[in-house]
Amino acid sequence: MNDSEKIRAVVARFFQVPETSVTDEFVFPRDRLQGSAARYTFHAALKRMANADLPTAHTANTLAELLYQNTNAEAPAISASKTEANEKADNLEKGFSSEKLLVGVDVEHSDNLPWSGDPWSEPFYLENFTDAEIAYCLRKPEPKVSFCGLWAAKEAALKCCGKIPTFKPKQIEVSHDVSGRPNLRITGWPEQAGSNPPAISISHTGQTAMAICVCLQDTVLPVPLTAAPNQIENPVGKEKHAASASALVWAGFLLALASLGISVFALTYH
Repeated sequence: MNDSEKIRAVVARFFQVPETSVTDEFVFPRDRLQGSAARYTFHAALKRMANADLPTAHTANTLAELLYQNTNAEAPAISASKTEANEKADNLEKGFSSEKLLVGVDVEHSDNLPWSGDPWSEPFYLENFTDAEIAYCLRKPEPKVSFCGLWAAKEAALKCCGKIPTFKPKQIEVSHDVSGRPNLRITGWPEQAGSNPPAISISHTGQTAMAICVCLQDTVLPVPLTAAPNQIENPVGKEKHAASASALVWAGFLLALASLGISVFALTYH
């Protein structure tokens, strides 16, 4: 069995259709690919069962697009003459943005996550969660709901910070301190990215999880490792910047709490 035949077999199994019906024109059923979790599940299944790491699993709607879509083309370079308005529009696509504050929000229902009862053997969880995250969720009364919260946190982070979209979900680890407060730990995050790490908040209502990620715009921009000889640090200015940064983070969480209230209301009275 060659690679394309293995992929066809996995596609047939994933969508629960006869393998003979999976031709190049086969259209993926939409109800099986709703939400980012479903796409990542599809990608993980292809990677684990067919040994095929296909980024097109996140965008393809037919088998032909999955197999033959050009994935080697580099993203077009950003023009130096790009206007400020266009830059802000791009930021809004990734998550809410202001001059100094970046916010990413994600809502996920646990039914969108695959569940066989054993995350240690499920490709989706092995590909997208660390061992520590899997162990943490399995200690909870409702592991699937806990996984849903962590997944929403990873998605919120991907929407928030400018450099994070280049990372894979497994590199964005959600840990918890002794009080249970969630924190982000990003493998490969550049040390010079700034001293203000992204902040995360996770909330649950029933089987639905919502997460908000907030970070300062300065956090995603590299800063020089050494200052130029004529650059003398002003401690007063540094204190003002720290106070300003703290105020912006609090403003972000207030905005996030308002969004959470609206979402909970909508879910309750839908």
